[in-house]
Amino acid sequence: MTGRPTTVGLPSIPRLAADRFGLGTLTGPPTKLGPNYSNAIWRVDTTRGRFAVKCLLGVLDVAALEAAVGFEQAAVHAGFPAAAPESTPADELLVPVDVGGRAGFVRAHRWVDGAVLGEGPGHGSVRSADAAAAGGYLARLHHLGAEHASASGAPARCSSGIATRPIHWARYRPHAGRSGPLAVLDDDAFALLESLPPPAAAAAECFCHADFKPENAVRAGAGLVVLDWDQACRADPAVELAIAALRWAGVSGGALHEPRFRAFLRGYRKDGGPVSALTQRHFAASARLSAEWIDFNARQALGELPGVVLDAASNIAATLAAIRAGLDALPDWAALAAEALACRSARTAPDGDAVPGPDQTARPC
Repeated sequence: MTGRPTTVGLPSIPRLAADRFGLGTLTGPPTKLGPNYSNAIWRVDTTRGRFAVKCLLGVLDVAALEAAVGFEQAAVHAGFPAAAPESTPADELLVPVDVGGRAGFVRAHRWVDGAVLGEGPGHGSVRSADAAAAGGYLARLHHLGAEHASASGAPARCSSGIATRPIHWARYRPHAGRSGPLAVLDDDAFALLESLPPPAAAAAECFCHADFKPENAVRAGAGLVVLDWDQACRADPAVELAIAALRWAGVSGGALHEPRFRAFLRGYRKDGGPVSALTQRHFAASARLSAEWIDFNARQALGELPGVVLDAASNIAATLAAIRAGLDALPDWAALAAEALACRSARTAPDGDAVPGPDQTARPC
């Protein structure tokens, strides 16, 4: 990535993207999509076609973002269904900008037409067949991710999202018991957040999508197209699998759609996913991920995230309830996963022969 940041107002980002990425002349006003709390996204129609333009704001680790873009490129080149990224004449995929004093980067992709998943309560638009296809996609992606991590030597380990970063909850204690959006963070809440199970030891790492959920997928033609690769990084594939299975099953508190949960995990095993077992500790990562959302809302309530508007009090209260329900459900989730993953992979080797699974007596997925 080269060049100094271009100072620009947020509404002018689509026109800047059209100019820098050579998208053509705008044929109408851009359509802003949302809600997006940290980024801004538009649908842009030009003389060259339809594009998605995104401005990523507040990027703290540029090397990690570049590594994520590199993995997205590797997936596209390997034939994974994904929105094709646009590049500048200098073959750059990221254009640095300064938006009101906030550093950011602009990206552009070909627009993907199809049925947007993840809409409605419990992701009601997701079918079991979608979940199975998504599981198979993730299985193949984990194999590519292992190859990519080895070939690129990329050091970009996940610092948030599926890996989760350390959160210093003590900084919010002075606000406990006071009126305002952080009043819900009482002693019981702090005890819960500070006692969340630590991450399970990773048996292996690979490059992961790191935000693999129905909201980032489109049902297009006969399959799924996966979007939003900006958080891709090296992590434990078992943690990504556990969190993704819950998301594709529309988890709400401790309840989930069991047929979709099973379909996702069986799809993963059927396509030879490298993870063959999940434990309660893997699923507990969902609680730590939810805790990051509490931290994000708390920061917004303290005025640390200018431009972000949230109902922090309601979000924090709902998320605390979901964490408690999820922790209670960990044994059930692990038992369901053990049953779903107890099947024989049908993955084939490059020469077309079946790859032996760890248990050839297991039923086919």
